[in-house]
Amino acid sequence: MYYRKFSISIFIIYLLAIQFILSSCSSNKSRSENAKKQDMQEVEIFIATPTSIVNEIYTTGTILADEQIDIKAPIPGQIMSINFKEGQNVRQGQLLIKIDDRDWKAQLTALQVKLAKAKKDLDRTQELYIINGASLQDVENLQTNIADLQAQIDQLKVNIDYANITAPFAGKIGLRNISVGAYVSAGQYITTLVKANPIKIDFQVPAEYIGQIKEGQIVQAISKSTNDTIYAKIYAFDPGISTTSRNLNVRAIADNSRNKFRPGDFLEVRVMLGKIENAIMLPAESIIPNLDKQVVYLYKNGKVSQTAVETGLRTDSTIYIVKGIKTGDTIITTGLLQLRPGMNVKVRNIM
Repeated sequence: MYYRKFSISIFIIYLLAIQFILSSCSSNKSRSENAKKQDMQEVEIFIATPTSIVNEIYTTGTILADEQIDIKAPIPGQIMSINFKEGQNVRQGQLLIKIDDRDWKAQLTALQVKLAKAKKDLDRTQELYIINGASLQDVENLQTNIADLQAQIDQLKVNIDYANITAPFAGKIGLRNISVGAYVSAGQYITTLVKANPIKIDFQVPAEYIGQIKEGQIVQAISKSTNDTIYAKIYAFDPGISTTSRNLNVRAIADNSRNKFRPGDFLEVRVMLGKIENAIMLPAESIIPNLDKQVVYLYKNGKVSQTAVETGLRTDSTIYIVKGIKTGDTIITTGLLQLRPGMNVKVRNIM
């Protein structure tokens, strides 16, 4: 009887122990699952939605004058007169500088007298030659002398013409560095002449856009110094790509009749290439460089996956996705450095 009671007691204790162990395991599992849920990374997501964007690129440019030259002394001599005021507009052909040409004019007069006499001597000698009163050598000597005199006269006329420096085109004259009475040498700088209407705008675009740059295309330019805006028309570009920058040199022309823009100014140039419909734009921070490609992390059913993308134009905060993302895809935008494909995450916020 005693043995039977003892066996029942042990059996009861055994059952209680098993129940305690099972309860403890269940409690530990529950705590583990709760801990995992608490440790699961929270992320923010962005749902890819098609939109319409203007395909454009931004670059920098420089204003060039329509025409611009440094006016230099073509011959040496003393300045006799200065016929312009600094900063004034001058017309084409207007006399700007006169160099002393009195000596050349005196020589020209003397040579012209000699030439006239030589021509008369030639006429008489040719008459004598007909009647055998002069030799052929005499005639040829006089002809040579006349040709030499004519060459000297032509040279003096060129010098006299050079002594009168005129404006080759209408424009605005710059500052001068000489005074009346000063002696200038050939090639010495005198001033600058600029024609600033219209103006030209030089800029570069990456080689990948060559097929989208055409003559007649309109660009927008903003002056960095005055913040004024101007629109210009592309009229020419280099036939080849720069081997140093891998860019295409482009030139546009614009009206500057109000004289608001000056040659040499620095510009921000906006080149509009057209409109893209149904474009997918993603936040710039969601795209991660990865060796030779760019990737984004996608969210699907609480898990992370990774996909490569091909990007296009950029704005200040977004990037156009050419390939790799479709409408409705859910892109993770935060905590990207901690993410791995297959990882469980939960959504904290939708952008």
